[in-house]
Amino acid sequence: MPCRVEMGGIDMRKAIAAVVAPVVLIAGPLAPARAVPPIEVYGQDPDLDDVQISADGTKLAMSRTQDGRPGLFILDLGTRQAVRYDLGELKIRNVEWSSATHVLLYVSKTTNIIEYRSPQVEFCGVFAINTAGDPEPKQLLGRTKTLALQSSLCDVESRLWTDDGAVLMSARKDTGGAITGEEALFRVDGNTGRGSVVADGTDSTRDWVTSPKGHVVARVDHLDKSNRYRVLVPTDADRLGGWKTVFSEETEVPTLTVYGATAAEDALVIGTRLKSDRYALFELSLVDGAIGKPVFEPDGVDISSVIVDPYTGAVVGANYVRDRSEQIFFQNDLQMVLGAAQKALKDWESVRVVSWDRARHKFVIFAAGSASAGDYFILDRRQGKLEHVSAWRPDIKRQHIAPVRAFSYTARDGLVIPAYLTLPPGTPPDAKNLPLVVHPHGGPASRDSVRFDYWAQAMASRGYAVLQMNFRGSDGYGTDFEALGNGEWGGKMQDDITDGVRAMIAQGIADPARICIVGGSYGGYAALAGAAFTPELYTCAVAVAPVSDLPRFLNWQRNRYGADSAIYEYWIGTIGDDPARNAARSPARAAAAVTADVLLIHGKDDTVVAFDQSQVMHDALKAAGKSVRLIRLDGEDHWLSTAATRIQMLKALEAFLAKHLG
Repeated sequence: MPCRVEMGGIDMRKAIAAVVAPVVLIAGPLAPARAVPPIEVYGQDPDLDDVQISADGTKLAMSRTQDGRPGLFILDLGTRQAVRYDLGELKIRNVEWSSATHVLLYVSKTTNIIEYRSPQVEFCGVFAINTAGDPEPKQLLGRTKTLALQSSLCDVESRLWTDDGAVLMSARKDTGGAITGEEALFRVDGNTGRGSVVADGTDSTRDWVTSPKGHVVARVDHLDKSNRYRVLVPTDADRLGGWKTVFSEETEVPTLTVYGATAAEDALVIGTRLKSDRYALFELSLVDGAIGKPVFEPDGVDISSVIVDPYTGAVVGANYVRDRSEQIFFQNDLQMVLGAAQKALKDWESVRVVSWDRARHKFVIFAAGSASAGDYFILDRRQGKLEHVSAWRPDIKRQHIAPVRAFSYTARDGLVIPAYLTLPPGTPPDAKNLPLVVHPHGGPASRDSVRFDYWAQAMASRGYAVLQMNFRGSDGYGTDFEALGNGEWGGKMQDDITDGVRAMIAQGIADPARICIVGGSYGGYAALAGAAFTPELYTCAVAVAPVSDLPRFLNWQRNRYGADSAIYEYWIGTIGDDPARNAARSPARAAAAVTADVLLIHGKDDTVVAFDQSQVMHDALKAAGKSVRLIRLDGEDHWLSTAATRIQMLKALEAFLAKHLG
């Protein structure tokens, strides 16, 4: 793939601040208030992201958009020179080193694949870039003729840390052009992108557990038609032949996730709720499949993700969220580094270790909080220094960060609902009679927290209080809390949102005549449901990429993935399989009840919620004589991945809220 390499001539003051001086922590009173930043600032790409340090600690790899083009930047910490690799229109999702000189770039693009059940998919791929050799990015497995045409070529199982930047990847082999071929494990050369099969799976293989030494530890299968989930281990000495099942269950949606092997490779580290209500980490025996001792169980909340050492493949830590993002490491030296960073950055409420060199001398730290939208630092353990790299969003200053307060309220059936209130910058904490934007999250199995949320911050910067809540069905609070949302789209989940709004009115915080509901994805459904089923509450509603017709959405999922698929079974489980109830809880079928003005915004290339969900809602509201506008974001996906369309969305939202809330 052609690329453009720029060396030297980057203005480092604007691009990437040189690591030259110890950080000066912000202290003292707030600076005098300035005019709020333009709305475009909140939709721009971060100044830099995915910052990863090389194995020898001499370079940083990062994604950054410059002149409207996303690219990979390699910064030499010694010379302070940067090299840019341009990948055109591809969307960068993640950055990793795979050798001393090779960088992996995970990307995606919305495209059409004729053989797929539903032609339009978000294609995922990995490119390897040799920073010391041929500068042209090579797509991994992109030239391997044994591959089926498929939507995912980005499942890197292990980085082998060889001179050629080789990795182990899983992908489906070509069996006559169909994408239902057998899954195989490939060793892929980082210089050429070509791969060769090292282990064969089956058409039900979903994952591999491998070691950086290049051998297979385990294989995970899930057969949709029989709902049989299995963890298998190789039985022969070279780990490439026969297989023995050590764990098996019959389930529509698997109850555990395999994250990797222990350092001794005698057990797997899994995430599961089988042992308690919380999602926690346990060991699973490779001998008999028994779930053994816990690796980590956070008190009262679920684990949100695991941290894997890039050089050993071992699970070394976990992330979780209470009201803020928190992190823990299972190895003493890493935990000590985290503690040192937290102590030095005490004005930042959330501090995370995101990368380290092989010797564990240098660490990339990301810190965020009321002092900043986010900043990157390098901690040098040998020299005892913590030095600033760059702000994540340098155009949003400290005085522009809207304060976020955690609280809770009680739903009508007695369930306690965690919630967050963002007030406009400079607003007294006891302010009353504010215009309120209700902003339910997507998912619905997701959650909000105290963090920099660009939607909430953008709306608060325009003078609106923003209410977010973790209604039943949100994740992070255990199995029981999440399961309470099953079958409750438009039911008790919506009641939780309504009860939060009424609590804001009862406390005098919200002006009942100036309330708008704004959401994306499931939050977009909730916004439309609020307008349709509690029309007395809302002056206006904004739905971005929403579900509006539940039966239509379920039919689309079944046609796209198949009635036996785990994905379709998940949606049936969370929405419910009662056609009459689903129809009654579909806002598009209740358009006549809507009194609020409605703004619909939807990416034309959305592969998660079809664009026609917004079209159907628009047409129903128009037919009912209601006020509605539909904005189509051409070339955009479900996640608003492009800065231009995020800005387009925010500008439309700003104007709409100003019209209705003042």
